[in-house]
Amino acid sequence: QIFWADWMIDWPRSQVMQYFDQPRLALVARRQMLQSQPCNFFWITDDITLDGIIRSDNRGSESIFPLHDPTDGASNFAAASELQGVPPETALHYLYGLFHLPAYRSRYAHQLRRAFPRVMLPRNPELFSLLAAAGEHLAQLHLLRRLSSSESCWEGAGDDHLEKGYPKYRQEKVFINGERWIAPVRPEVWEFRVGGHQVARKWLKDRRGRELQTTDREIYQALLAAVAETITWMRRIDQHVLEAGGMGDVFPAHTSGVCG
Repeated sequence: QIFWADWMIDWPRSQVMQYFDQPRLALVARRQMLQSQPCNFFWITDDITLDGIIRSDNRGSESIFPLHDPTDGASNFAAASELQGVPPETALHYLYGLFHLPAYRSRYAHQLRRAFPRVMLPRNPELFSLLAAAGEHLAQLHLLRRLSSSESCWEGAGDDHLEKGYPKYRQEKVFINGERWIAPVRPEVWEFRVGGHQVARKWLKDRRGRELQTTDREIYQALLAAVAETITWMRRIDQHVLEAGGMGDVFPAHTSGVCG
């Protein structure tokens, strides 16, 4: 449970946070990204969200872009001229798919490190539909609403206490102590990052000193499966754009701001 009190919080952004009095979708993005890291500062949420969900540093904070305007319920993406007439959830899912396109992150890395992400529509309507479908699938994965079967299983004869100095990764195994681990975990899954967070490591690191319960172990398996499927989908949409001619041919030069 989250207990929210404006008087206890600096910059509470009450109008936006009250939007999440029930599960509602919102994009999470940053206006600046570090030069030393990939442009992977994107997420989705359906709950009250605190600064630092993507990265905690002095380069700025996350911005929340709700699906609907908290004041009047209108689509929060309508101001982006390219998305006028697009159903709100389709617009959000398209943007989420676009922001997870490796070619987009690479081509616009310089701008993404200095400003909010830009909105663009592909010339081919079929590619729009593909990115929107991919974005919806990724959103369901990242909210753990869609659970994939995991190739990773818990092994070893030890208990489930997450000891100090763990987790440790070696030979496609993630150890929580000297005698208990989960495997197989591919290197790309273990190393996958969202913003500044190495997802598979951070989830366990935040639980050091605890005994992992059955639910914890199941959630971690689901997390690993979601990361693996995210990597697959990102490669898939990148391949579609490449086969269509690449970013330069697929997208026009003009872009607009993510929320106007």
